Amino acid sequence: MTHDHRIQKQQLVRMLEDAPFEHMTSTVHVLDGRRDERHELAGVSIYSNAQGWMAQVNWRAVVDSDEITLRVGDADSGERAYELRDEHRIQVSVEDEGGSPVSEDEVSAIVAQSQLAKSWEQDVVSVLKETRERQATVH
Repeated sequence: MTHDHRIQKQQLVRMLEDAPFEHMTSTVHVLDGRRDERHELAGVSIYSNAQGWMAQVNWRAVVDSDEITLRVGDADSGERAYELRDEHRIQVSVEDEGGSPVSEDEVSAIVAQSQLAKSWEQDVVSVLKETRERQATVH
């Protein structure tokens, strides 16, 4: 039986502010096989902080010839936007002051205001550019 590491919202906010997460790695997968100017990609980016916590960002990107649209998670498939694990790799769940679980949307909103979200956007754009350059080299 697995147990989540439960933290309160304020503890999550403090963690995101006081122990910034740094990018470790990202993987990208092509979801469609179309040869036109538009490609849909799925990716996972992994971050860690000085306390040994890990954050996983599950994301999607639609790459057009002149534009990249990014989003986290996938509501259609139920994929969570962000997954947090403590230093023992136990999944972290967030609760309010009364001990009730906080929705994934609310956790996403908290993380979206953090430096993690800001650096994630920059990291993903860099990963997508590198991927595009490698594909151009292969073709």
